[in-house]
Amino acid sequence: MSLRDARVRAALKRAAILDPDTPRLIGAALTPDLPEPGPQVPLFRDFAKVWFDRTKQGLSNGKPIQQNWTTLTTYVFQ
Repeated sequence: MSLRDARVRAALKRAAILDPDTPRLIGAALTPDLPEPGPQVPLFRDFAKVWFDRTKQGLSNGKPIQQNWTTLTTYVFQ
């Protein structure tokens, strides 16, 4: 994709986001296991837990699974 095409696509997406009459593409059907919106702002840790649960199914054994969560705990959740 050229830079020009990327800029045009980004402008179109921004316009769609700012237009209140445009239906939202992100909904419960596309992200069924993400935390529900509520009065409290969800933490990054909540979204990381969902990502981790999805990712660990594709990992082969316990060591990479543990390394992923340990890396998040050590470097991200500080």
